Amino acid sequence: MPDHEQQWARQLHDVANTLQEGFAQAGRVFSTQHAMGWAFRGTVERVEDVVGSMSPDHLRQVSAAAALLGDAADQELGRRAS
Repeated sequence: MPDHEQQWARQLHDVANTLQEGFAQAGRVFSTQHAMGWAFRGTVERVEDVVGSMSPDHLRQVSAAAALLGDAADQELGRRAS
């Protein structure tokens, strides 16, 4: 394969990897939003279903984000009650 074709193939491979990573991230965001939607509705079983499909890394991220959001909401409620 000529050099210019090898370079093009490498660039195409890099673009494909970047797209794959972007789609994976979007999938994690959508599943997190899905779980949050069920949580707002109080549908525990559906939350458990969605959370059960998440990877351990994703679960850690969701847990940390939920804790931060919960703390921020509690602080704001406390501020408003004062």
